[in-house]
Amino acid sequence: MAARHPSAGWLRRLADGDRRALGGLAAVMRAYFDAVLDPHWDVVASRVAAARAHGARCMVDGGVHRLLTTLHPAVRWEPPTLHVAYPDDRDLHLDGRGLVLMPSFFCRRRPVTLRAADRPPVLVYPIDHDLGRPADPPAAAGGDLTALLGATRAAVLRAARSQPHGCTTGELARQVRVSLSSASEHATTLRRAGLLHARPHGRHTLHVVTPLGHALLAGAHPDLAG
Repeated sequence: MAARHPSAGWLRRLADGDRRALGGLAAVMRAYFDAVLDPHWDVVASRVAAARAHGARCMVDGGVHRLLTTLHPAVRWEPPTLHVAYPDDRDLHLDGRGLVLMPSFFCRRRPVTLRAADRPPVLVYPIDHDLGRPADPPAAAGGDLTALLGATRAAVLRAARSQPHGCTTGELARQVRVSLSSASEHATTLRRAGLLHARPHGRHTLHVVTPLGHALLAGAHPDLAG
């Protein structure tokens, strides 16, 4: 940035690694996180976890080709070249290095590339925010969570957790030994309670346990401790 714009003194101190300047920046970032992001962090974490699970499932189902062809609308895979919509025209050669794919809740519209001389390049790409889709209706207070205590829904939640890449509705039905419609109904209830996150996966829907769902299974969520 300094090559294009004159930098303030505090910015130069950050670049030089001044401990006081770095500590001050970290304190401001922590205060911002606590005030703005922390109340919504479960949502952020669950969306990113679902995107990671979707990518991992694409790798399992169709390898690198399937992963890269479904990564993001701004990304086009034409082996051996990955084309990314970018503000300016540039080439980045891996030269045998790996490429780290990082889904981001805050990256919007187009991916961003992070480069460091001593590390593999990182491609940060926007996750699907389900824009334009109707939100699930809010659950009645205590209703879905009370129903969740039933044995079948608990089994569905455990089945979804057993697969790190998420489960389709059919896989849930087979694991819990219920009908497809029953598995879909239980998954919908769990999703409305904030314990599962669902996202499209080809012709199927992939169900991924949210941080709240993991905490409930572990018995660690403070709101449930009482």
